[in-house]
Order: sequence, then structure tokens, then C-alpha cells
Amino acid sequence: MSSTDRKKQLMKAFIRIALFAAVVALVMGMASVAVAAPRLGPGLGWDDGPHGSYPGYCLTSGCHTGFQIWPAPGITQGDTPTHGPRGGTCTQCHTVAALPPADIATSTVVPAAVSTSEVTLGWTPISGAASYRVFRATASGGPFTQIASTTGLAFNDTGRTAGATYYYQVKGAIASGALGPASSTVSAKTYAVSTVRVDSTIGGLTLSTAWKTLAGSKYYGGSTRSTSTSGKKITVPFRGSSVTWYGTKGRSFGKGKVYIDGVYRATVDLYASSTYYNRALYTRSGLSDGPHTLAIVVSTSKNSRSTGRRLDVDSFGIKGTSPGVNQEDSKAVFAGDWAAATGASYSGAACKSSESTTATATYTFYGTGVTWLGTRSTASGKAQVYVDGVLKATVDLWAGRTTYARRIFATSGLPKGTHAVQIVPVGTHNAVATGNAVAVDAFVTR
Repeated sequence: MSSTDRKKQLMKAFIRIALFAAVVALVMGMASVAVAAPRLGPGLGWDDGPHGSYPGYCLTSGCHTGFQIWPAPGITQGDTPTHGPRGGTCTQCHTVAALPPADIATSTVVPAAVSTSEVTLGWTPISGAASYRVFRATASGGPFTQIASTTGLAFNDTGRTAGATYYYQVKGAIASGALGPASSTVSAKTYAVSTVRVDSTIGGLTLSTAWKTLAGSKYYGGSTRSTSTSGKKITVPFRGSSVTWYGTKGRSFGKGKVYIDGVYRATVDLYASSTYYNRALYTRSGLSDGPHTLAIVVSTSKNSRSTGRRLDVDSFGIKGTSPGVNQEDSKAVFAGDWAAATGASYSGAACKSSESTTATATYTFYGTGVTWLGTRSTASGKAQVYVDGVLKATVDLWAGRTTYARRIFATSGLPKGTHAVQIVPVGTHNAVATGNAVAVDAFVTR
């Protein structure tokens, strides 16, 4: 054989090899296309049938490689499409089932405590979810227990313990009931009931003339209000469910008449054979946890053994969820665009709200702490709070239902003196809120 013939035979061999390789590549490509079957709808996948499963694709181990699925698109839960080699058939099939599902997204969950016994929750919708499951725990790491199933995007968790912290997760569920992954864990602390002592020299009290301030280490806070003139009155606007008047008893002390919300309640005899300081003289409990007034009037009568009619008002013990001296929003200075609202639900029957980022509400007080009360609702936004010109917090006023005169911000432990708290709407809201409203209803000082 000549060298020319050998070259021709080698060339034919190379061509045959190249054609074979091309055919193999074509077959493999077709098989690859067949395996990459269209994904199922959100939250659906193949069950664990005889050929295994993988979300959106059917894998084969008992039939042949290079299979296709009939029908491909439009498969719904409960269908049993067959699969097998291209151009052939296979008796094995899978049932379309709910994914155990990494395919369902998670919600953004927002919690808000609105009372001593209630936490409201809201969350963003999940595409493909037919309903939602709410889970609660008393520790951040669980265990979490399902407490609700709802098709809505909010839930109010009632019957909780005052002052307790609760942790929540939300999961989306498809129609079959299969659950998606849990949302990030969020927490909220219900309102606690506490008691504060308020010095009688604090701002916000109303005194008639003839009251003087006496200093001394035996008085609460180092001073007391005192008068010996019959008929003189001191009025304390307070917020809470209970109030106690603390004062002094002694040989030269008279009697004091006590009024709660304008109604006469008792006459307290302040005479004692020895002097006693900082004593609880009168307590009224069982009130609604809200705004009230305590008035003390020097009586014209006295104990026959007393040498005088002196009356001291040293301090007050106030119990409630936001206890202290109550001051309505009218005491604040509002600048910018604020809308006024009236109604029995507001503290003092009035409130102001704004969404403007150039609006400010400034309240100046004398004391050691302050609480801002406002309205929480689904349309509430965020606000920045400054104390003595320093940014202390950015607060969120959102809640799953509308609640009035709720604690929005509180600070305490300030040096006794004159301070100012300022509220500035931010003009933004969280992922579930529908508006940016910031409401200023009242302030409570201590």
C-alpha cells in the first residue's frame, strides 16, 4: 500500500471518530435538555417515589437515563405524570406533592406590645402561601408552640403576663398545609405595672398661695410642701391605678381632706404625739389605669390635742403602667404641621399628630424622668426622640390595632432639674405599616 493510500485510510478513520463523537454529544445534549424539565409551581415538588425526588426535577434510578416528563408544564398538586426514556414509556411515576419546602419564602414580622396582657403581630405576605402559622415561646431559643393559624397578615396575642417577654415566629403554609421555613425570631415585652415616688416639688402640680417649701434630710427628696392655712389646696394630676400621699405627722399638725377626681374621699388626721416623717397618710387604689387628679385641702378642723393646723405634702406614690404626674399635650410646644384630633379615647380628650419631617413637639419639665404617650395603629410611623438636645431613640409607633395613650418612650434617672424632650417624625414606617403618622397625646413626669 502506498503512503498516499495509508493517508486516505487514516483520514477516513478520523472522520468516523469525529462523526461518532458528534453523535454522542448530540445524544448527551438531548438527554440534558430532557432532565432540565420545567419547574413546578411555587411550593410544589415531586414526592419521595421509587425514583427519589428533587424540587422541580424528577431523577431516575429504575428506568433509563435521558428521560422526559409528560405533561411538562401546568402540573398541579395531586397529578401523577409518568416519566421514562425519550421516545419510550415507563410504568413508574411520581405524585406531585407539597415541597417540604425550601421554596416558600419567609415573612418580615413586626411585634408591638400594647398592654399588660397583649402583643400585636403583623407580617409581610408570602407569594404562594395560602395561610400562616404563628408560633410563640418564652425563650429566644424555644421551644416554639403554634398558637394561631390565619389567612390574614396580623394576629393579636392576648392573655399574656404583665412585664414578660415573648418570642414569635411566623411560617407560611401552602394549600396542603405544608409549612415553609420560620421567619426570623422577634420579641416583645408586655407592659409592666410599677410604682414610682414623685417629689412634691416636681413640676405640674397646682398649688394655691401660702404653700412654702421646707428643706431637710428627713423629707423624701430633701424637701416638702407645707402650709398651716385652712382651705389651701394642692392638686396633683397623676396617671395610674393607685396613688398614695406621703407626709408628716406630729403634735402641731391638723387634718387634710382628700379628693379623687373631684370627689371627696376622706379626712386624714395628721396629729401624733411624736413627729414622724415621710409616712403614708392616704392610699386610693382600684382606679382605672389612666389620668386622675388627687387634691388635698387643709381642713378647718383639727384634733383637740393638736397645737396647730400644719399640713405637709412630701411626695406621692403612683402605681400603673406609665405612672407619674400627667401633663396633656397642650403643655407642649408644637412647631410645623400638626393636625389636632379630639375624642374620649385620647388623654385629656385631645391629641396632635403629624407625618411631616420638619414638625417638632417639645415638652419642658422639672423632674428626673419623662414618658411620652401616643397613639399606636397600623398607619403609624417612626419618630426620633431627643432629651436635652441629644438623640436618645428612634421609636416605632406601629401596632396591629389602634390603641390610645400608650407608652411610646420613657427615660428616667435624670438629675433633678429642668429638662426638655423633643419628638421629630422621621417620615418612614416599618414593612407592615401603612402610614407615617406620629401622635403626641400626653407626657408623664416624675
